[in-house]
Amino acid sequence: MKKIIIWLVVIVGILITEFVVYKASTGDFMNRMSRKGIELKAHDYDVVTSLHGGHTETFKVVNGKITSEPEKGYYLFWATVKGDKKYIQVPIMCSLIKQTD
Repeated sequence: MKKIIIWLVVIVGILITEFVVYKASTGDFMNRMSRKGIELKAHDYDVVTSLHGGHTETFKVVNGKITSEPEKGYYLFWATVKGDKKYIQVPIMCSLIKQTD
């Protein structure tokens, strides 16, 4: 009888663990986690954004910070574009941030 109870506890534990892992790996959960507010402190960054048609654009952030507005789904930062400093807003889901310093 004790062996049966122990096996039932083990099986239930495994099922609960699998359920939690499954829930944590769903696209919705990953999407919510990626949209958590971030603030990357003063460093040099390359922000690569995918545009329509498979093209990408890279923005250089020099000794600046990057913040996000998760409710709207955007990263916000100051970047140098053609020699001018511009305030840029790019979609979180289409962008990759690489620290370069």
